[in-house]
Amino acid sequence: MHTLPLSLSVVVLVLLVRIIQLKISGVHITPLAFVAPRGLITIMLFLSIPTGQAIPIVDGALITQIILIMALIMMGGLMVAKKGS
Repeated sequence: MHTLPLSLSVVVLVLLVRIIQLKISGVHITPLAFVAPRGLITIMLFLSIPTGQAIPIVDGALITQIILIMALIMMGGLMVAKKGS
């Protein structure tokens, strides 16, 4: 549970950077801002990090929380965008 604030801040940072990039590009923000897939490749890359190079705060719980939060945001964003079109 101690990783939840960190995972939320990572998700917010990812969304802010994505929104800024879309604004600079002149592309419509919705639904592209919400589509930031995370999943199996993230877990596979995390598991391949050697123990000596791992960051102590970044553990499986943090990675899983980020993936689940991004999946929920992506689902909600796509549902809202679908209703709007």
